Amino acid sequence: MRRFQGTVAAIATLAAAGAVAGAAAGETPVPIGAPIDQPNRFATIERGTYKVIPLRVDDPAGGLPWGMATYLARDKYNPRTQLLCTEFGRLQAGQLGMLTTTGEFRPITPGGSPQVSCGGIAARFGERASGDVLAATPTILGSQCSPATASCDLRAAFRTIIGISLGRGILNASISDPPDGRWKPLQQANDGVFLAVRPGLFTDATTPSIRVQATTCGPDARPDLSARGTPSGRCATTIYIPGGPRPAAETRASRRARRARSLHAPIRIIQRPGTASNSRIAARVKLPITVTTATEGYAYRLHGPAGRDCASLRTEDTSIDAISSYLMVAGTTYSLPILPLNLKRGVWCEGRYRLTVLFTQRFKGRRLRIVTKPVASATFTIPPPR
Repeated sequence: MRRFQGTVAAIATLAAAGAVAGAAAGETPVPIGAPIDQPNRFATIERGTYKVIPLRVDDPAGGLPWGMATYLARDKYNPRTQLLCTEFGRLQAGQLGMLTTTGEFRPITPGGSPQVSCGGIAARFGERASGDVLAATPTILGSQCSPATASCDLRAAFRTIIGISLGRGILNASISDPPDGRWKPLQQANDGVFLAVRPGLFTDATTPSIRVQATTCGPDARPDLSARGTPSGRCATTIYIPGGPRPAAETRASRRARRARSLHAPIRIIQRPGTASNSRIAARVKLPITVTTATEGYAYRLHGPAGRDCASLRTEDTSIDAISSYLMVAGTTYSLPILPLNLKRGVWCEGRYRLTVLFTQRFKGRRLRIVTKPVASATFTIPPPR
């Protein structure tokens, strides 16, 4: 799981990086493979809340359509916080899944997707809405771009998923792809849920704009949207969403930070209430570089204690997958959740830890080149239990 702190979730996740080997699956049923079950490390799914949204969106290259599912969850590090999570995948027989290089359809168990976006729930007139989601997902699960290859066809290897949940009172929505600027209808499900799929990875120059029309009359009236929109008839307002879901344009300061040999961004360690062994740790970092595509993000390395009580821990550097969000903009402060080294036990051992936050980039142009740049570092101590 990749999580953004706030009322709008906007996470881009890479489960695999690679070019597609072979053609996409046809419309005929695809053989079923082993289920995908990667439990959410940050949240616990609430029983009975998982549902597949009744939307089917064609893949640009054909084959099985794409769909989405949502569920409610509780933040493992703050159980009082309820989250709304969104998963994406290919659809077969009403079930989400992923296609593999072996030609199988691997169904995703509820809450078990490697690509999930979770965010705080925004109350909109008593409704639950997830906001805007921009995600990148591999077209074929498990295909790899080798560092030895000259290039990777990123338009074939990845899909950009655009999902919007606006709640009731939405009349219609349309999408405009740069550079042609023509508006095309977006498919809509109940409660103002929209879904679009585009080839390749999102960037500031390639992410489409969204235009939404909402009603301003009757029981489903949306005065919150009309305040931001332009009247378009007696009982309608039109809202343009050019700034989201899409990544920000990169600033000069961010470009300078990319070229810098060393960075020392402001960082603060937050130790939230809890016993010594299950303290919730987060690093609040003032980001020096804007995330402009789904192949970029922030990660961390953690040095842990090697005492008797932690003999089973790995004491070398341990890093999590990159957390990537199009809301990661240079100059803003972002909170990275820091997980214990011994993930199976899920508790912290007493002692001193050193944390290094990293900016990661997986592609340079179309060539696979993994770049890791330290941007901030800090230490913290887990005290002995009382």
